[in-house]
Amino acid sequence: MLFSEQFPNTYLIAAKIGLSARGAVYIVVAGLIMWAAFSPDNSDVGVDPKDAFFALEHTALGRVGLLLMAVGLFIYSSWRFLTGVFNENNPTQDGLRILTRIGMLLSGAGYAFLGIVAMTVTFGANDPAGPDKTEQIARWLLAMPFGKLLLIGAGAIVAAVGATQFWLVLSDQWKENLTLTSLSKRLKPIAFFGVMGRGILFIIIACFLVVGGWRAEPNDVKGLAQTLSWLRDQEYGLFLYFGAGLAFGAYGVFSLIQARSYRL
Repeated sequence: MLFSEQFPNTYLIAAKIGLSARGAVYIVVAGLIMWAAFSPDNSDVGVDPKDAFFALEHTALGRVGLLLMAVGLFIYSSWRFLTGVFNENNPTQDGLRILTRIGMLLSGAGYAFLGIVAMTVTFGANDPAGPDKTEQIARWLLAMPFGKLLLIGAGAIVAAVGATQFWLVLSDQWKENLTLTSLSKRLKPIAFFGVMGRGILFIIIACFLVVGGWRAEPNDVKGLAQTLSWLRDQEYGLFLYFGAGLAFGAYGVFSLIQARSYRL
C-alpha cells in the first residue's frame, strides 16, 4: 500500500510545507540575483542558495526564517524520498517509472543537503565564500576508477533532469495532484517560465559537467553560482542574468502554487 494511502494527512502536510520552503528558497535567491544584476561591483555575481542563507542570517528575524526554511527543506526532502521509495507518482511506463523514482531520490538527497547548509548557517557557519562544492565533487569523481565516465554520466543525469522540466510543461504533467484555483490558473504563464528557465539552467550546468569529464578537467565544471557568473559575462549577459533571476522567482511562485493547490 502507498504511504499516502496509509498516512494521507501526514503525506499531504509534508508536501505543502516542503513545497512552501522550496518556493521561499527560490524567491530569496531570485531577489539576490536581481540585486546583483545592478550591483556596482560585478567582480563576483554568482548566486546560489548558500548565498541566500548567509543573506538571511544577519538579523534575528532572518535567522528565525532561515531555521524555518531549513526545517521545511528537511520535510520536503523526506517527502521526495517517500514519493520515490513508494512510487507515489506511479507513471504507467516501466522506464518512466524507474526514471521518476531515481529523480525523486536524487532530489530528496539534494534538498537534504540544502537543508543541512541552511541549518549550519543558522547556527554559526561563517564562510559564505567557501570552495565550490560542484568542483570538489568533480575532483572526487575524476580521482575514482572510470572517473571521466562517472562525471560525464553525472552530466547526463543533470541534463535528463533539465529535459524533464520541459516534459512536465509540454505534457501538462505538472497539473497532476493539483486543484488549481482561478488565481493559480492566471499565474500559469509565470509557472511555465520558471519551470522552463530552471530546465535551461540544468542543461547548461550539465554541459559543463560533460565537458569537464571529457577533458578530465574539474576546473571546467561549474555549479549554479559559477554558471550564473558565466551567463553574466556573455554578450547581452545582463539580460541573460536578469532573466535567470526572473526564472528563479517564477519557479518560487510555481512552488507556492503547488503548495496551495496540492491534493492527494
